[in-house]
Amino acid sequence: MKGVYSDPDSLLDRFSQHLLYPDNTYQHDSGGDPEFIPSLTHEQFVNFHRTFYHPTNSQSFLYGNKDDAEDALSMLDGYLSQFNEDVNARKQSEIPRQQWTFKEPLVSSMPYAVSDFEGDGASDTDGKHFICVTWLLDPEPMDVLTELTWSLFDHLLFGTETSVLQKALMESGLGTDVVGDGMASGLLQTTFAAGMKGVKEENVANVINLVLDVLAMVAKDGFSENDIKS
Repeated sequence: MKGVYSDPDSLLDRFSQHLLYPDNTYQHDSGGDPEFIPSLTHEQFVNFHRTFYHPTNSQSFLYGNKDDAEDALSMLDGYLSQFNEDVNARKQSEIPRQQWTFKEPLVSSMPYAVSDFEGDGASDTDGKHFICVTWLLDPEPMDVLTELTWSLFDHLLFGTETSVLQKALMESGLGTDVVGDGMASGLLQTTFAAGMKGVKEENVANVINLVLDVLAMVAKDGFSENDIKS
């Protein structure tokens, strides 16, 4: 965990997620914050597990031939029959969808420990900024067509080194590498993130403006027919 909390890429992802989800559990680190873990009591830990990890709140997936499935189901029955159904388990674990609450862009920053691998070995912070512009895409669930459209949009915009946004960032010379996952759908809601690391302080605003300018250009001109066909 110390390694994760000292890695600037991981810190950037965690910080962005904290800002995007101010009203639900995604604002917190799922593994716990080392600063607060020592204050967790054994009773709190057990109660949390009993509440949110009850078998009622689980799903089991089986594969194989009929005999394998029947053997697995028999093993599951031997375990699950020890518990009574908890009708509140799923309701207690439900994560409310984060709504769009920002009336204007939110700009925030946090420090990280600079080390040799974040530049040329110098101890100063020049050219070692991380910049990421991130959006929450779906305050309400997407329908299948919208989700498919976003996936296509993500590939054309950021999915490869020749995608228009990734290419613009890399060729800009404003930083040393691209950061951000583009479209990410691993949580309940979908986000889009793009930016750069290895950025000098005077270029921070330029990275943000470049991301926004490319998006504005795509909104106006669209993608090339060849890119869409490929």
